[in-house]
Amino acid sequence: MTRVPFARTSPEIVRRMLSLAGAGEEDLVLDLGSGSGSILVEAAKDFGSRAYGIEIDPVLVRLGIEKVKSKGLGNRIKIVRGDFLTAPMPKATIVTLYLLPDANALLARRLLHELPNAKVVAHQFPIPGWKPLEVEEYKGIKLYLYEPRISAEVDRNRR
Repeated sequence: MTRVPFARTSPEIVRRMLSLAGAGEEDLVLDLGSGSGSILVEAAKDFGSRAYGIEIDPVLVRLGIEKVKSKGLGNRIKIVRGDFLTAPMPKATIVTLYLLPDANALLARRLLHELPNAKVVAHQFPIPGWKPLEVEEYKGIKLYLYEPRISAEVDRNRR
């Protein structure tokens, strides 16, 4: 079971993350460790994307589902309770992470094998061993954009 402390992401940072990944109507945004669903709601409401969250904490899952219902976005967002290292992942085009470096490192192989062409945006903590396509600093927060098949391959070739 993978536990990561809950830390809320500000609406401004959420928008920057989704913009950096180029989120739009054709995308399925997967938020691993989705907390109370803020990234999911923003992706659906302001970017027109479909969204899917995996969260291990049952209280946060319940809060996220309530938030989705209150915004009338139940047809665009799904939140499931599970461990993001083992729960089934949909074929997302964008993955968002606000996880600690150890969790990012554990996810790297899974993302490479299951979602090699997805855009991955990591908030504040890079994915160890991957070379970002882009790094953006916004109000003192670093955002890292990756594409697993490129980011992991570039790092492998550097060695």
